[in-house]
Amino acid sequence: MKFSTMPRLVLIFIMVIIVPMLVFTLVNMKISKTQMERDLQISSAQALNTARNILNEHAKRMENIAELLAGMSEIKEKMGSDDAQLLIRSELDAKHDMHPTEIIELFDNNRQILARAYDEKEDALFSFFTDPEDAVIGDALDMKKHAGYFVYPGGFVLKASCPVIETKTLPPLGAIVVTHPFTPKTLQAIKERVRAEVTLQWDFNNSFITTIQDEKGIPLARLWENAPSSFEMMEGQFLQHQESIADAPYAIAYTPLRNRDEQIVGILSAAVRSDVIRHL
Repeated sequence: MKFSTMPRLVLIFIMVIIVPMLVFTLVNMKISKTQMERDLQISSAQALNTARNILNEHAKRMENIAELLAGMSEIKEKMGSDDAQLLIRSELDAKHDMHPTEIIELFDNNRQILARAYDEKEDALFSFFTDPEDAVIGDALDMKKHAGYFVYPGGFVLKASCPVIETKTLPPLGAIVVTHPFTPKTLQAIKERVRAEVTLQWDFNNSFITTIQDEKGIPLARLWENAPSSFEMMEGQFLQHQESIADAPYAIAYTPLRNRDEQIVGILSAAVRSDVIRHL
């Protein structure tokens, strides 16, 4: 009789103690997982918002550089001289030392390049030189300052322009254009500030740069499967997903980057790694 009672007691113990505890534990794990997913989504959205603000700050800084250079009397006085290109180039070179990551260009009022200062050690910068027909020059010659995103043969760039004005003469003497190419180094600097992986994509011909690396520590050579495949996907302004990238889980948020005509020309994203979700 005593022996037959033991299985019954064990069964009662399991039903009364173990099963409720197990159910309680599983429910708590589900709640914790949901809360962590929500927190990670919030983190990716906050990182993306900070990254976007950094780009806006940089655009404003570039506008200030262009305005400062356009107002220099040393440049205005030399624009009409016979050796204008040589003289102005020396002025721009001196200023470029303070802004080494930018390309600084001066165009006359016929859109002809007068001088250009850039890091000549970087051969790839040739592909980011401003096209004379770019809207950024037209805006300056129309007496408007402008900063915006452009897609160039070498990649994605931010350009700012300002008219060079002589107070006694109109139209403007020319235009100053400041260009910042987006490079892996640029994104790495943003990553360190937002504490999330940052990606910039454009053109959808596998054109992108990212701080995300594979398991071997090599930057991704291809976009992940669920990355936006068209600008139309971004018309809603903002997207969030749970993604598997390079065999690692991420909470990722996307936002469009628009040009002066409000057309989407690129997509910025921030990704927060979410290994804890996988473990749960």
